[in-house]
Amino acid sequence: PDRPVPDEVEAPEHVTVLRPGTNTGFAGGCNLAIAALDGASAVMLLNNDAVLDGDGIERLVDRLREDVAIGAVVPKVVFEGRFHELEVEAAATWRPGRGDDRELAWQPRRIEVGGEDVTDRCQLVQGFWEPGRGGRWAGERALLRVPAIDGATTVRIQLATPPRQVVELTVNGRHTAWVAPGVGWAEVALDDEPATVIANVGNVRRADGYGLDVGRFEADRGQHDEAREVEAWCGGAVVLRDAYLRDVGPFDERLFLYYEDLELSLRGAARGWRFVYEPSVLVEHRVGSAAGADASRSERLKERNRLLVLARHGSLRRLLVELVRFVGVTLAYARREILAPPLRGEAPCGWLVKVRGLALGGVLAGLPGMLRSRWEDRRAR
Repeated sequence: PDRPVPDEVEAPEHVTVLRPGTNTGFAGGCNLAIAALDGASAVMLLNNDAVLDGDGIERLVDRLREDVAIGAVVPKVVFEGRFHELEVEAAATWRPGRGDDRELAWQPRRIEVGGEDVTDRCQLVQGFWEPGRGGRWAGERALLRVPAIDGATTVRIQLATPPRQVVELTVNGRHTAWVAPGVGWAEVALDDEPATVIANVGNVRRADGYGLDVGRFEADRGQHDEAREVEAWCGGAVVLRDAYLRDVGPFDERLFLYYEDLELSLRGAARGWRFVYEPSVLVEHRVGSAAGADASRSERLKERNRLLVLARHGSLRRLLVELVRFVGVTLAYARREILAPPLRGEAPCGWLVKVRGLALGGVLAGLPGMLRSRWEDRRAR
């Protein structure tokens, strides 16, 4: 997103390349393209790191035509490739103490399958603590998925261990690995049948404002093979009715990236539009590669936008609760990541606290505008 765009972009004759002149984010880019369409009855949004199968567009549009009240149709989105599943159990855990009461067992640093570095493609599904100093630590039990590579029968995991502690890991109840104190490697056999893993089959909003991908990290075993209505749609792959967009308006460009699709879904649902999921259409997605690898910016925008969307579409009482909770959690992180480490002879790490502080600043700056939009939404109904 921050890389310069070449002056000349080669494209087929039937493709029009639009240049906004500045980085307007996902919301601004989509608005620019949608506004350039003349007379289209439907619009499809598809991330540049996603691949749609065969005649998928036609089938999504056909579903849209079934009912004029349907504003959006979403496909089944799966992660690129297939994945082996590793259930990892540690024989012992370690509590850092002095302000850090987490039970830590091991920390993944690098993961290789078939000699290929697949760290960025792995899925830390369950049992991992939030990011902190050096990355994410696993607790006593954790679920990890690694991509399947043709011909590869083992996975090598470079991991950090608690101070002066040998790590004993049991994987899938069968394979045991030992790693000496410090940083070492564990090698585990891959003898399970790799599975396709779901990324998204629609979205839903929790009471605290967090937007969740329905089905995310579930092995695809047919449990989402029936069409149904969904609460919200994901902008990474969706067909939108033009009348829906004209009725509710464009993406909110103040959000820039993340939650702009959830916000437009909520705006549409409030005006009676319905959204449906069509499982017969498959999209394979290399999740995260379009947004880039800047974890700090992603974390900041996600937390900021969650609270801003809550301000526009949630209860004001819940917004106040979440703001107070956000400040409290940030202070707890400051205690754990900045104040406690020097007491143990370690260097402090303040990146997460800084990110959350910037997110809170963004919320306070954007709150008046969002509350004004909230009032305008209610007047328009």
